[in-house]
Amino acid sequence: MDRTWMSANRMSKEYRDGVKDFVRVAVAHAKNKSKDTIIKIICPCLKCCYRDVSADELEDHLIWNGIDKSYTCWTLHGEKKTKSTNLRNAVRDTSNDFERDTYEFDRVEEFVNVVEEDLRDCPKMFERLISGWKKKSIFFELSYWKSLYVRHFLDVMHIEKNVFESVIGTLLNVPGKSKDGIKARLDLQTMRLRKGLHPVKKGSRTYLPPTAHTLSRKEKTKLCRFLHEVKVPEGYSSNIRSLVSMKDLKLKGLKSHDCHVLMENFLPIGIRSILPEKVRWTITKLCFFFKAICSKVIDPGKLLALQQEIVVTLCELEMYFPPSFFDIMVHLTVHLVMETQYYGPAYMRWMYPIEQAIEFCTEYLSNVEPIGIPISRHSGRTTGEELVQAK
Repeated sequence: MDRTWMSANRMSKEYRDGVKDFVRVAVAHAKNKSKDTIIKIICPCLKCCYRDVSADELEDHLIWNGIDKSYTCWTLHGEKKTKSTNLRNAVRDTSNDFERDTYEFDRVEEFVNVVEEDLRDCPKMFERLISGWKKKSIFFELSYWKSLYVRHFLDVMHIEKNVFESVIGTLLNVPGKSKDGIKARLDLQTMRLRKGLHPVKKGSRTYLPPTAHTLSRKEKTKLCRFLHEVKVPEGYSSNIRSLVSMKDLKLKGLKSHDCHVLMENFLPIGIRSILPEKVRWTITKLCFFFKAICSKVIDPGKLLALQQEIVVTLCELEMYFPPSFFDIMVHLTVHLVMETQYYGPAYMRWMYPIEQAIEFCTEYLSNVEPIGIPISRHSGRTTGEELVQAK
């Protein structure tokens, strides 16, 4: 049976068809196959570590967690060892001499011994590492929680807002918002990366060499003036003019929807003539990604290409922006495509309607009592409150 699908992308049709063929073979060679009992099959996914699961869970585990690529001889699922399989295993990996009935990469004791030796001078840190998780989420008590494809929902609205603030804050060099500063340059110096961007001391002052994304004051003025003169139809967005400070050359008071509109529509236009072509095109591709992922109509056949595009875009951003730019929010953009594949378009799941309802309740229902247990009309009497005003 062909095993090339094991190395394919888990979102591709080749991998899914291979998983279905593997499950069919595994069910046909199950040892406890009977009508009265549930079929248990050893799961070779990366999280189960060859424990028994049901036939229904096997396919989901392999698609979501991925298969152990070192398991090329399926002896646990009915395949017999032959000279060709032995030769294939010998060529595949000679670094581990573990038996096949255990997980090949399960070297926990060895890892613990190495960590214990390194942390011998810090026993408390070692105890924290080997004690495992301190808290288990209460959601795991739900019967269906373990079978969910996506257990922790990523809100596109807040991810887009934070990414936009990082981009625009770095381009305009806004104090407190920019990801490029003296600390970021010192990190580059510590890591011995990009020597041309290390801080330069001249007398009592320290200068930061310009980078690929550095804008002059004239270019910042040009970008801010463009955003200051933008006019949109009523109800399309807030008044963008009021968000731009021409004195300080920065954006202020940005709401989530403002970042949404600026990121997907106006930022690619505003940077057309103020940045190098490669940097400009990389930022534009990031904007186009959010515009595609937030569309109401998404072609499932283009999701794989969209996933590959965002990976390349982030790699290109690493060439032009400092490492401090890549916080957790920038990283989460890689997972948005998979969530869209499982849960559908983002507009059906994001937080804009929720925030709009909260704003309405805060503004118009501030004097309304919350819904809950009604207040007893005898509360004053039971607590000893005076019924007649003292003279």
